[in-house]
Amino acid sequence: MRNKLILIAILVLLFLCNKILAQNEVETNEKKTTEEIVKYDSTTGKTTKTIITKSSTVVEDVTPRKFLFSIDVPAFIRMYNVTGLYSISGNTSVGLGLQLPTESEYSGIGFQLFSRIYPKTNNFNGFYFEPNITVNSFKRVYKYYDYSSSSNQSIAIERTEKMNPIAIGVYTGWQWFWGDFAISPALGGVYYTNLNPIVDNGGYEYTTGEYPYKGWSGGVNGMKPVFRLTIGYAW
Repeated sequence: MRNKLILIAILVLLFLCNKILAQNEVETNEKKTTEEIVKYDSTTGKTTKTIITKSSTVVEDVTPRKFLFSIDVPAFIRMYNVTGLYSISGNTSVGLGLQLPTESEYSGIGFQLFSRIYPKTNNFNGFYFEPNITVNSFKRVYKYYDYSSSSNQSIAIERTEKMNPIAIGVYTGWQWFWGDFAISPALGGVYYTNLNPIVDNGGYEYTTGEYPYKGWSGGVNGMKPVFRLTIGYAW
């Protein structure tokens, strides 16, 4: 846990340094609107027209970016993770993610495939919509002690659990930039399935699902709300 907190602190420090030192490329556009006001003077019977011109300045981040790498900070408690995003058009990008369990008794790997669509802005800026799917393969090996009536003593039993959980989700979020460093909060719904482990219990009775991986939706299949906060770097 301590190493994970140190890593997160380093990433936050780099993020803040980049905010201070880096400058985004911006494009400033001036928009003008006109308004016509008509007044009628009942005394003189004359009509006067007044045209008012209003101007406003719109600043848009136009820094060219093609790649975005990031980590999900809350998920780092249970999963080491990193994702890479690649821009394929003006407002659409595709990405691939990798994750590993943080708990020492678990091993395995997970892969995520996702896409982001920015309806109103260029890639990596502003509001986005993201569908994704994550496929994993995990294994847990641990020992527990059980009483043997034949030997009249407790014996150590090694138990192996294998599971291949799948998560299918949809997120909506917002992407901000300070220099080239990025931060993105997002809310979504994720459907978890295939969480019950396949167990090799060495001949001893065991109820499947008794020891699910709690890092995944509390070990329960079904739809769950999810909050995500990613920080990363783009270029």
